[in-house]
Amino acid sequence: MAEHVNDLIIDRQDGVVVVTMDRPKHLNALSNPMRDEIVRFFTDANKDPSVRVIVVTGSGDRAFCAGADVTLLPTITGGPFKQNMRLPLGYWAVPIHQCEKPIIAAVNGVAAGAGFSIALLADVRIASDRARFSAIWVKRGLVPDAGASYLLPRCVGWANAAELSFTGRMLNADEAQKMGIVSRVAPHDKLMDSALETARQIASMAPIAVTLTKRALQKAAQNTLETQILIESEGQMTCWLTEDHKEGTRSFLEKREPNFQGK
Repeated sequence: MAEHVNDLIIDRQDGVVVVTMDRPKHLNALSNPMRDEIVRFFTDANKDPSVRVIVVTGSGDRAFCAGADVTLLPTITGGPFKQNMRLPLGYWAVPIHQCEKPIIAAVNGVAAGAGFSIALLADVRIASDRARFSAIWVKRGLVPDAGASYLLPRCVGWANAAELSFTGRMLNADEAQKMGIVSRVAPHDKLMDSALETARQIASMAPIAVTLTKRALQKAAQNTLETQILIESEGQMTCWLTEDHKEGTRSFLEKREPNFQGK
């Protein structure tokens, strides 16, 4: 049964958790309660062995997330961020990035500003053919935040990231796919089917191996090849000792699908 907490709907489905940003009248723009709930959810999910994959999407047909709610910006800039400089503006993005569970963004509409950041924080991005993307901050006289200046160049390269960030121009789904922002574009009414099919496929894999694979991929951008090989070796030695590795070998020899238990 779905849980509705602080502008998020959390629906658990046999190892796959669907997190829906639920402010459709505001294009799912981020509210302060939503930020806090994002921190709580991703922190808890990272420690929960029953969670194998997370799918993030937006409520309604118009938006994934249109960024920060501009009507709340005076509250934000005059609130805890101004009073406590130890709390960065994009504090809520860190638990998403640090979550070792695979994250799929099912981008069902506009992903702009911090909404674009949320999509970039995901490991896999699948877009509706109605989706649009924008690093829109410059059009509001602002700089990219919530990790966008870190994530976007790693996703599309320096030149593309600079163009998108300096102009704030909007990309449609096909342009986003060509640039590498999304791996797949689905018909709008098939988006969640496509995202959930991918999520269930990932959830059926060995959880320890998946976690260590995500950890290795995240570190790869900053490591030398020699360091990365050491990380791979450490991960492989851990996996060799798991019951899932034994199950994977047995299932191959017995010509059947494996039944991984995360042990």
